[in-house]
This record gives sequence, C-alpha cells and structure tokens, in this order.
Amino acid sequence: MLTHLHTDHAGGLAHVTGCRVWVAQEEFERAGGIGGRVQGYLPHRWPKWWQPEFIRFDRRLTGPFDRAMSLTPRGDVLIVPTPGHTPHHVSVLVDGDPSFLLAGDTSYNQRLLLEGKVDGVSPDPLVARQTLSRIAALAHERPLVYLPSHDPDAASRLAARSIIEAAATTTVSNCA
Repeated sequence: MLTHLHTDHAGGLAHVTGCRVWVAQEEFERAGGIGGRVQGYLPHRWPKWWQPEFIRFDRRLTGPFDRAMSLTPRGDVLIVPTPGHTPHHVSVLVDGDPSFLLAGDTSYNQRLLLEGKVDGVSPDPLVARQTLSRIAALAHERPLVYLPSHDPDAASRLAARSIIEAAATTTVSNCA
C-alpha cells in the first residue's frame, strides 16, 4: 500500500514483485506524464510492468474519517484518506489496543503533528490542517501510536507502543 507516489515512497517499486500494490487512483492519475513530473513525481522510473490496484473506499465512519477500505477480512487494517501532503494521500490504520497509524507524510514527525504545522509542499494548507485535526481527534478517541514515514523516532515509538497522549494533541485550526 502506497500512501502517495512521490519517489521517496514509490522509488522501490521495481523490487516489489508478485504481490498487490494499492494506491489511490486519483494519485496515480495525478502523478502520470509531464504534469506529474512537474509536481515532483517520477513516473518514468516506475516499472513498465507495474499495474497497481486502486483503493475503493466505502462510506463507513472510522473515527473522524468518513471513508475507509479494509485490507483484511476482519476489518482491523484500514486505508483512510489523509489528504494534505498530496491531494490523494492515504494512511493505514491498524485497529487494536493501541491502534497504529502508518501515516506516510501527513507530517514529517509527531512534534509537527502536535503543533499543527503543515509541510511546505502541501498544495492546500486548509486540507492538510483538516487531516491533522482528524488525526488529533482519532488520538483523543483511542490510544494511538502515530508513525509518519520520515520521523526518526517512529521506530522507537513503535517498539515501545508509545501513544500520543490525548492531553498533548490539540485541535488544529482550519483557518489558513
């Protein structure tokens, strides 16, 4: 499952053989061609044989998210929309006690999430702030380990099952 198709996340596709790879169809379409290159994607480096599976969201309330796609028959591993870093960015929510959010580039680290800081490449800061607010709301609702891709502390938080303390999360303003 790819959160988005920037090359630091999709650059290893040539090594992923013999299995399904999920991606948002709109992300795939946005990343293609010369327009994709201008926006920071490198589709010419994707394997020619690669045929992604497209995410099909169901209308189902999952915490503060109004859509999700289950990756497991039990429904305990879900893809949820987390637009911001790219318009069709997604994350994976592993439901449990605690739950884990494999958050891609929703923020570059947990501190930036807690501060409500939007990254510099988000095409729509308002949408990115709404996603940060949803993640903060999820952390208020259930014990949550937040695991963004580029956070150097994510591995230690995963190993320790270190949750975001509800008191530490703030509701991010939706104002630009």
